[in-house]
Amino acid sequence: MKLDRMSRLLCVAALALAGSRAGADPLDSLVRIEDGKLLHTDTSLCTLDPSVVPGASKAYELQIAVRSEAPARGVISRDNFVAYNTSLAIQLALSIADRIPGLKPSRALAALSCRTLESAIGEPDLRVETVMTKEGVQTSATNTHTGSVDRLVRTWDEIADD
Repeated sequence: MKLDRMSRLLCVAALALAGSRAGADPLDSLVRIEDGKLLHTDTSLCTLDPSVVPGASKAYELQIAVRSEAPARGVISRDNFVAYNTSLAIQLALSIADRIPGLKPSRALAALSCRTLESAIGEPDLRVETVMTKEGVQTSATNTHTGSVDRLVRTWDEIADD
């Protein structure tokens, strides 16, 4: 996954803003260690403002469930685990925005708002799962309506070359 300069800046900003308790490590709220694995889970409800979508008569909502895991030792640091997952979130938002007909991605992104849910409301529309091993990373996105699955498998060398 190639990160441009803006994506890198957004990653740094997201990491800086992640903590809400004074003196707390901001990454503690994003990553937990369970059974020897770094884990990140998030379920969000994203809404697209219909006033910016040509021909839309109502808000479009999309529920997204994300799960990422990596060994807690020896593969990736906690900070880089968060940075990688933040990068994935940015890429996902850009991908969603890019698929809205008649809108430039920047305008679609401005119209997209997401809020974190404590748990899924029924079945999420999209499930994104990332598994990191010593060899590399596999990310899969499953459209739960159609059952279609898109997978991307990359070695750490390929990721480092980006």
